[in-house]
Amino acid sequence: NYLIHKPLIANAVSAGGGNMTVTGNIVTEAANTYRYVSIYASIKCGGDAYARLGTYVVQAGANGVINLNLSVPTPGFSPAYITATDDDYTAGINDTSEISNSKKFSASDDLFNDNFDCY
Repeated sequence: NYLIHKPLIANAVSAGGGNMTVTGNIVTEAANTYRYVSIYASIKCGGDAYARLGTYVVQAGANGVINLNLSVPTPGFSPAYITATDDDYTAGINDTSEISNSKKFSASDDLFNDNFDCY
């Protein structure tokens, strides 16, 4: 995969209206680099990509870091574990990163949803 860095998911929280906000970052190899980021939901913790929720075009800043702050449809099941991949933006190239860490998302108020149980 040409050592494409995997995303680091910081949080996945309800944004209302059937959406959630996924935050995190990706370190890229160059400033102003474009990437595709795919967001997934899984029924289990630990780096799984069960259901794709969307793919987004993002751009690195001058420091080569992409700061994620994405509005993503909530999964159709709960609780769900949110993961992501960093995909090359170059036409005709199909390189993809490893799957990111997992963050728990629950559509309801979850007393134990502290985000420390799943990486």
